Amino acid sequence: TGNIVDGQGESIVHYFVNTKNLRAIQQCIKKNIPISVKDDYGKTPLDAAFEDMDGYKESFEKINKLNDYAREKISNCGFAQINSPEDACAFILNISVPGFRSETLLHFLERKNIFVSSGSACAKGEASYVLKSMGLDRARSDSALRLSFCKDNTKQDVDLFLSALNEATATLR
Repeated sequence: TGNIVDGQGESIVHYFVNTKNLRAIQQCIKKNIPISVKDDYGKTPLDAAFEDMDGYKESFEKINKLNDYAREKISNCGFAQINSPEDACAFILNISVPGFRSETLLHFLERKNIFVSSGSACAKGEASYVLKSMGLDRARSDSALRLSFCKDNTKQDVDLFLSALNEATATLR
């Protein structure tokens, strides 16, 4: 199946790389589907993946700066605490808002068209074992919000989030 190609000579692995379907790529590798098949331009799926690296590097640098900006703003806001370590992945920032349950804040923010998470999918409503292993108490874990950043986010998005979160803390007290 891995040797079957389309009209441009692209294999299924080329397709998954082009659509950035990491899970499918991982499955192809596990099933030993050939990843060295070249398309009509002489490119393997790995060549195609590396072509995207320049854009990824620019996005990663932008997200790092945005994460730094968010950390600075949150550190100075007076109503939230940062849970993520300094060297954590820049795409995710975990914070807590003491005195407020994360689900309450999550729904308030949703009404403002601001979408964050109250935990990871693997936690399934339970307290985060990651936050617990970091030594955070139950109250702080229960007030945790998880912000996810992508290349399309801006400083204005961070400012709007903090403004809405400030409004939530004033309104919901």
